[in-house]
Amino acid sequence: MQGVSVIICCHNSEKRLPETLRFLALQEVPSYIPWEIIVVDNASTDNTVGKALEAWSKSQSDVSFKVVKQPKSGLSFAREKGLDTAQFEYCLFCDDDNWLDKNYVRLAYEIMSSNECIGVLGGLGEAICEIEAPHWFENVKHAYAVGPQCSYDGDVTEDRGFVFGAGAVLRRSVFLSLRYKGIQLLLSDRNGKKLSSGGDAEICYLYVLNGYKIFYSSKLKFQHFIPKERLTIEYYKKLTYGFTQARIILSLYKYKMSCESNLLKKGLWLREFIYSLKNELFVSKPDKVKFRRTYAFALIKNRDTFNNALKYLRGYSSVKVDLCQKD
Repeated sequence: MQGVSVIICCHNSEKRLPETLRFLALQEVPSYIPWEIIVVDNASTDNTVGKALEAWSKSQSDVSFKVVKQPKSGLSFAREKGLDTAQFEYCLFCDDDNWLDKNYVRLAYEIMSSNECIGVLGGLGEAICEIEAPHWFENVKHAYAVGPQCSYDGDVTEDRGFVFGAGAVLRRSVFLSLRYKGIQLLLSDRNGKKLSSGGDAEICYLYVLNGYKIFYSSKLKFQHFIPKERLTIEYYKKLTYGFTQARIILSLYKYKMSCESNLLKKGLWLREFIYSLKNELFVSKPDKVKFRRTYAFALIKNRDTFNNALKYLRGYSSVKVDLCQKD
């Protein structure tokens, strides 16, 4: 059914959620666009559910609002629960600290419905820091899912291939069809205090493998509230560690996207390991050298994970959508 389902995945979000819901209550959505809000309580131990119901009751909005529970911890599992619960085709992932511009839902609907080849659509996030941002933040803000995702609007499938999960809009029917075919997400994404990541990129890559396009629009604007405890070097290091772990899996998707035969070649783990070392030797910036070295170490430490994922993806046959191959 055409419409927008806003999915907010929450883990211990009682402090962040009320403001996020306040911005959603201010959405200016024409009456011809049906929409709803779904809060997914992902194994919270605080009063997330109570605060959600209280905040929405105060908003006096007549938009459909429901809270569902996903006891299995992990952002990817929470998103799946939201997609199962949603009644509309366009599902908008709004993080519990995302404050959407008043036109976000309307524009998301209009852009997605204007081109049936768009599988996933991303927007432009602006950082709202609780304290003054540290001097290094501007150079790494993409790690916090803020800043322009591309230098142009439109189809970014070839140049980027994915968009941030924060503020992303995807076609529900495609995700459900992938699962019906037995496709499983290999990355659990954020899980409690563990800053694992990559789930948003994995979903985008799966859509691309099935013939859909990844789009970006700078008109889709939202603010990302970043509390002071996330503006430390220690937190940023945990973020980069999560990205490094995710890259072990995402690199395989990239091989499959570039050429199906790449996954069939023997010694793929060794090729990826040598590639990471080669890049390390020719990168001069200390932060990048450290990141590359961490990735090479992660490949050694997680060789079994790499090979198991490789085996799984070798057995997955993507089904191209003819309609979306026409340019």
